[in-house]
Amino acid sequence: MVFLESLALGLLFSLSTVGPITIEILRRSLKSGYFSALGIILGATIVDFVYLIIVFSGIYNFLNFTTVNRILTVFGIVYLLYLGYNNISTFNKLRLGKESKTSRKNSLLTGVLLGISSPYAFVFYLGVFGPLVTSADNLISGLIVGLTIIFGIFIGDNIKAIIGHFGRKLIAEKFIKYVSLTSSIGLVIFALYFTYQLLLIV
Repeated sequence: MVFLESLALGLLFSLSTVGPITIEILRRSLKSGYFSALGIILGATIVDFVYLIIVFSGIYNFLNFTTVNRILTVFGIVYLLYLGYNNISTFNKLRLGKESKTSRKNSLLTGVLLGISSPYAFVFYLGVFGPLVTSADNLISGLIVGLTIIFGIFIGDNIKAIIGHFGRKLIAEKFIKYVSLTSSIGLVIFALYFTYQLLLIV
């Protein structure tokens, strides 16, 4: 029962959260297919495991949520602006196709950076995930809960990538180019939104 609840929590968090990671997964899967988006998913999953280690190490109990969240938000704003601007500036050069191995490695790094810089992830993992995992009866139970939630998020992200992968075969290239442009503008809007939220707490 706990397994199913944890799996559902991770899956619902992934599918219901429309953030920078979701936008980039859909953009890359539409542009270059599933394996391009998989790099983003794996990169974000690496960060998920890092948060799990932080929770089990007890470090999160000593973190100043406001200070750490501000730092992550500033980092996220800068990176999202860079990513959005870079995608927008290459709009006219966009061509559908398979990405090279180098590009896939870059997508893994992008996934890591997006995972680290997302204030949503920080609040979820250290505000919801942390207390949930540490309230388990024992270490093994807590670890199972944590890993199952991460697995649920991984499944949810893959569902998005699969939708984008098969969607690209049904949608005209010109339309996908504009979806990519809109997604890139969305990243910039997220950066501006995070800036606004940061100014409210300063």
